[in-house]
Amino acid sequence: MLVFPTSQQSLDSQIKALKEVGVQENRIFTDIATGSHTQRDGLELLRLKVEGGDIL
Repeated sequence: MLVFPTSQQSLDSQIKALKEVGVQENRIFTDIATGSHTQRDGLELLRLKVEGGDIL
């Protein structure tokens, strides 16, 4: 799961960097939401897929 605190950081560049170091696309989970947004589809999917030994 990626967290990027500033508008200068791009989700696309973060995903690209993860792929370049060998992270499989189906193991990258993202959410784009405001602090008041409670629907976190990426987080829910992560909770279903996380396995022992995974690094978050």
